Amino acid sequence: GIEIIKKILEKKISNKYYCFNVSSGNAISSYKISKTVCEVLNSKSKIIRSKQKASIQNCVLNSEKIINFLKIKKFNLKKEIINEVR
Repeated sequence: GIEIIKKILEKKISNKYYCFNVSSGNAISSYKISKTVCEVLNSKSKIIRSKQKASIQNCVLNSEKIINFLKIKKFNLKKEIINEVR
């Protein structure tokens, strides 16, 4: 996670603007991300789900553009979260 942001900030870009999706390429809910963070931190926090339906459901972003731009390998979002919170 942080290494990717660092690479973007350090990359010299000639007078163009770029927009990137950063994802694992797999569908993952914010609830699952929250559970992973709580598990890694051994937190007893209670995650409260909203009763409101999301306007976009089951959306999977394509990270190929940023992977090619930064010449990085695909990454596992869950492992990146675990590495960042430790």
